[in-house]
Amino acid sequence: MTAPVPARRSARHRLSARQVKVTVIAALVLGFVSSLFQLVLDIRNEVTQREATVAQVMDMLNDAASQAAYALDEQLAARVVSGLLLYQPVWRAEIYDNYGRRMALQERDQGSVEAPMDTSLVTRVLVFLLPETEEILVRPLFGPRDRDLVGEMRVHVDGTLLARSVINRTGVVIVTGLVRNFVLALILAVLFYFTLTRPLLNLVAQIDRADPRRPKETAITAPKGHERDEFGLLTDRVNAILGASGEYLSEVERNREMLRVVLDAIPAPVTLKDADGRYMLVNSRCSDVFGLPAEEIIGRHLSELPLPGIQPEHREAFVQFSEENEQAMIASRQPVLNIERTYQMADAPHLTMLESKVPLFDAQGAVTGIISIALDISERKLAEKALDEANSRLRAQAEDLERLASSYAREREHAIAANRAKSEFLANMSHELRTPLNAIIGFAEVITLRMWGANSDRYFDYAEDIVMSARHLLHVINDILDMSKIEAGRYELSLEDVDLTTVVGDCITIVKGRAQDADLDLIDEFPADLPPVRIDARAIKQVLLNLLSNAIKFTPQGGAIYVTGNQDSDGHLTIRVRDTGVGIRPEDLSRIFEPFWQGDPNIRRRSEGTGLGLAISRKFVELHGGSLSIESSESAGTAATVRLPGRASATG
Repeated sequence: MTAPVPARRSARHRLSARQVKVTVIAALVLGFVSSLFQLVLDIRNEVTQREATVAQVMDMLNDAASQAAYALDEQLAARVVSGLLLYQPVWRAEIYDNYGRRMALQERDQGSVEAPMDTSLVTRVLVFLLPETEEILVRPLFGPRDRDLVGEMRVHVDGTLLARSVINRTGVVIVTGLVRNFVLALILAVLFYFTLTRPLLNLVAQIDRADPRRPKETAITAPKGHERDEFGLLTDRVNAILGASGEYLSEVERNREMLRVVLDAIPAPVTLKDADGRYMLVNSRCSDVFGLPAEEIIGRHLSELPLPGIQPEHREAFVQFSEENEQAMIASRQPVLNIERTYQMADAPHLTMLESKVPLFDAQGAVTGIISIALDISERKLAEKALDEANSRLRAQAEDLERLASSYAREREHAIAANRAKSEFLANMSHELRTPLNAIIGFAEVITLRMWGANSDRYFDYAEDIVMSARHLLHVINDILDMSKIEAGRYELSLEDVDLTTVVGDCITIVKGRAQDADLDLIDEFPADLPPVRIDARAIKQVLLNLLSNAIKFTPQGGAIYVTGNQDSDGHLTIRVRDTGVGIRPEDLSRIFEPFWQGDPNIRRRSEGTGLGLAISRKFVELHGGSLSIESSESAGTAATVRLPGRASATG
């Protein structure tokens, strides 16, 4: 496909006509300007010559005028004045003596020589350049002997005479200059035509006949005589462009063929539309879908195609939907990728297509077209549906198996934990029961056998140790019995209105001695103005004593224990026991309320207990309708918070 050859230019648009026009205008302007310049030079010369002539005449008559003024000879003065008027620019002459008396006066009648002056722009410019209309020259006169001033000579010069002379020559000079330059311009125009325009037209004619697909056969040649100038250079450049264009067209043709092969190999309809929705390019698969050859599709809109595969009642909606989507994409300037659409077909229940559309832009960013590809995924969707159904069934079965396995795992973990707790409990109970029993038996045997005599003071110390061991043994047994009652739901609270400040104070008094022995500061910051609360005082005391005992056991020497409290906005009363002890590891914090669990074995070895204290405490608080929470960070201390309702009631 070759580009259309532009029509030949009209005569007035040809380069030769423009050259003639420009040359003539330039010549006329140049002639006019040069003529004016010549007139200005003539004026300057005339003025200079006139001034020199007047000065020369006055010099020649200066002695005679001086003699007339010196001798007061009016006749001689009259002759001198007459001599001055012989020079045409001088229209008036006067001689005065040294007393200011005019001795002679003579002037020329100007009425006979005046003529109307041209008032054109050129004339006004020339008059502006000329000196004043009248010029008065004064020459002093001196005596012939003593050179004293004897008078003066006055000469009036008429400037209009010079102006008329110059103006009379202006038209001739300007017309002559214009004609001369116009003729020169015509000669140059003819030369330009034969040396520039004609060779250029020759090149244009050769370029019109050139074919980029056959650059060697249609190569242009430089005009004769112009092989080495710019025309020769232009010829070489045009031939090079023709050769490059031929290679480019061949490459374009190869690429077009390759593109056609690639598009036809794609098993999905591929189309290219312009911004108005007309098809510019389609592959063979698209032709098969439309049932038309590509030649009948290109250049038409979707609404102009028969679309035999679409049900007639759905055809209009299909076309409108497609066009609206393309217009929306052009407006948003964003591609639409991998969109699934389902269409009602005439020969099938439905057709599912995976469509992608991408806008194309030119160098200025304007949308120039839309490239689209649509892949039939109907069979894949059916397979995906069947696969999803199978996956759902397998997922349900897997969830059932997972729940069953999780249940088995939880039961196993519970069994293992219960067995471990039982083992730990038995081990702890063996130690907790045997130790005080051994102490009781041992000290009792010493007293019975009177090993230290009949009345030794040591027997009183042994008796105290027996009492302490018996109390510890009773405490362990009570913990076990309380836990069993709570677990069996048989524990009953003895509720009464109690001053919580008194309960807290009693507990602090009980453990204060142990805190001092451990070198700990036990700080009581519990407020004294809290209202009474209905609780089981013994149970709450057991809770507080357990919390204070734990704080004392797990706080190193030099530490502190704080007891605080307050009434919340919802009416609940809060008791808070905070220490600066070793704290609890994060992984142990979740198990802190498990029965028989005693935390880190390294810490457990340094303390005594059954592992039931916190579990029983939590149960007691919950029986009151409250809550017990533990907050702790390893090496940063522990805080235990008891919240009790303002009027708690027993739940069991």
